[in-house]
Amino acid sequence: GKEKLNLLHRRFGGYWRFPQLKDFCYLVNPYFPLQKMVDELQVSFKTLLTQYPSGAAQMSLLAGKIWNLLPENIVVGNGAAELISSLGEALTGKVAVPYPTFNEYPERFKNCEIVPIYTDKNDFTYTAKDILKAVKEGGANTVLLINPDNPSGNFLKKNEVLGLLKELKLLNVKLIFDESFIDFAEKSIRYTLLSQEIIDEYDNLVVVKSISKSYGVPGLRLGILASKNADYINMIKKSNAIWNINSFGEYFLQIYEKYSKTYAAACDSIANERARFSAELSKFKQLKVYPSQANFILVKLDGIRSDDLAVDLLEKSNLLIKDLTGKKCFDDPTFIRLAVRDQTDDDLLIKTLKDYIK
Repeated sequence: GKEKLNLLHRRFGGYWRFPQLKDFCYLVNPYFPLQKMVDELQVSFKTLLTQYPSGAAQMSLLAGKIWNLLPENIVVGNGAAELISSLGEALTGKVAVPYPTFNEYPERFKNCEIVPIYTDKNDFTYTAKDILKAVKEGGANTVLLINPDNPSGNFLKKNEVLGLLKELKLLNVKLIFDESFIDFAEKSIRYTLLSQEIIDEYDNLVVVKSISKSYGVPGLRLGILASKNADYINMIKKSNAIWNINSFGEYFLQIYEKYSKTYAAACDSIANERARFSAELSKFKQLKVYPSQANFILVKLDGIRSDDLAVDLLEKSNLLIKDLTGKKCFDDPTFIRLAVRDQTDDDLLIKTLKDYIK
């Protein structure tokens, strides 16, 4: 079961070498970047390959222009993973974390005590009130909030998060807000905390955003972190390598604004396809499909082992899915996470499941 799946994962390391593989495990944006943007990167390939990139100060200027933030309030990382690692090195005290969550955060908080916020066992939901209760009862000085959360897809709306921020500020508690998946939320409730007004008002706020996931460029390794505290931003800059962003990543930031409208449309496409994909999955009696505002869907299996399903789909159909067995809150082999791809790929998975689930 699990051992066999791990072996297959290692065998398929470097998934780009297997174009026949349909990857429903890793989380990217299938609708962005458009071919025109890819072509622009390709035209400049030799120049980008043979020239040094700029340093951290220039990267902050580029990112600040995109997200309308002062350069002293934003830092660009080699993927969000680098920024999470820098956060973890500097963070101390007690951190309140809703579970289940993205394991990279608590694993990097080595100098901290984790105060778990246990979510509703039936649907893994939680509210701002649940977070505040855990902070007060556990004495946390920091809160981690991934919104939408991974892998549950749980989503807190803007007013609820701003209300939480206000309460935490009064308690002198910092909020680390990861909005890596927030651009995939339904258009009517989509928002960002990457606003100079919000950053200025809440000095207890740190915003993290993975560019790899939502912008469909995981190979470029880009992420950003924003905070009112310029000293904190400078500390993270100094902890990173002098040229932590390569020339291809820098060029992506330079040309992005020309494609910002198509990016917004791509996020709308994800939201629409997620709704359709969820509805199709819900037709299976053996599947419990959880609401999501991200580019993935949490599914509980009835009468099917998640590790067996993952192995069979990979071996027989070249479909890679995320088996959540062993992840905190998922002790039993009954949960999987499915990335939302385009309609053609999603329909292929649906068809394959129909053959598998009788």
